[in-house]
Amino acid sequence: MILANIKKGPLVLLRLLMALIFLSAAIFRIFNIEAARSELLELSLPQILVWPLITLELIGGLCLLLDYQSKKVAIILSCFLFFALIQALFVNYQVILKQLPELFVFKANALDWFLHLVFIFILLSLFRKL
Repeated sequence: MILANIKKGPLVLLRLLMALIFLSAAIFRIFNIEAARSELLELSLPQILVWPLITLELIGGLCLLLDYQSKKVAIILSCFLFFALIQALFVNYQVILKQLPELFVFKANALDWFLHLVFIFILLSLFRKL
């Protein structure tokens, strides 16, 4: 049993990181409700979706954190993120295409720092699987 938990270590860490991402997003939106509404407007979505969005992120993050129905929650959150990406591309494709080269430039900001940290954990997880 201990060996099984050790082998799952990177996956547990990734699950916890994803939980923190969704929980922090929900908490940010709760305390910055106008920014959340603005975000929805930029995606051409109705502002009435602010609280359902916060609820999804909060409950999803808690479920991942507590490892409750993690696979189902991961599927639901993946669908949510996929929809958000498609909507953003549909609404703002010209800006997104124009900014594509920025993907390959590391900037010393919170987003790039966190993404690279996640990349490290993903690579370490892959390493453990090989």
